[in-house]
Amino acid sequence: MAKDGRVILLVSSYDWKTPAKLLMYWSHSDDHGETCAPFQKFDVDPACSTYYMTDVLSTKDGLYGMSAGFAPDALTQAHNLFWFSRDGPDWELRSVHTRPEENRGDEVDLFQTSPGAITVLHRDRRH
Repeated sequence: MAKDGRVILLVSSYDWKTPAKLLMYWSHSDDHGETCAPFQKFDVDPACSTYYMTDVLSTKDGLYGMSAGFAPDALTQAHNLFWFSRDGPDWELRSVHTRPEENRGDEVDLFQTSPGAITVLHRDRRH
């Protein structure tokens, strides 16, 4: 939930008709879930395929999130991308946490350790 009370809904999708399409969509509600805006693709960058958000942290500055995704062909392993949004609808990519070729896993937790400082706990896996 954004600091203004907006409810954010993030949904993962797998397109069974078109193999290797792993996508995440998002919507929001400004009336406690009574109605929702139409779903939109979360990440429109053709170079990646954001599949799901592993954690979202609400701070006084806005929302921070870590997503897991794959290369557009969905054949490579997961990568993790760090996002920021003041109010939910306009997410911006802040950094790449892991790259697909690293095959480092995709489960994370976010913690605010001090104002403006976010710590990422990441479950790693061995190759």
